[in-house]
Amino acid sequence: MPFLQRPNGCRLFYEVFGAGDPLVLLEGMGGDVTGWRRSIPTLAGELRVVAGDFRGNGRSDGPDEPMTIGTLADDTLALLDHLHIDAAHLYGQSLGGMVAQGPATPITPSGRRRRTRRSSSSCGRCGPSGEGAARWSVPPRPPAAARR
Repeated sequence: MPFLQRPNGCRLFYEVFGAGDPLVLLEGMGGDVTGWRRSIPTLAGELRVVAGDFRGNGRSDGPDEPMTIGTLADDTLALLDHLHIDAAHLYGQSLGGMVAQGPATPITPSGRRRRTRRSSSSCGRCGPSGEGAARWSVPPRPPAAARR
């Protein structure tokens, strides 16, 4: 079984299917690779599908320290590096959608993301000061006077 070992010793389980442009599947809270089993065969017919278990989920090790959306994003980037993937499409459900769009994560500024799809992504308290994800993922609209 393939695992990525992080510097702190945490082992992260992942699987890769198919060939083509890479698509990373990011699960929701408590989900694991098996939750994607119905989608993977179809997606892998056209794409290189990477599915992994976040820390504490599925076959990955549990965290022994508090973790954040940024921790999960760092893990995702480390997996991309491990697999020699420079850019990927990201599809996240729930928590995975927050990781994919995470404002305080290195995924956005790295330029690695090709396209992001989110399913039921929460606008919960994920920003550095508890700001909602929606505030971070949509650029602020200029005041009416500035748009004239």
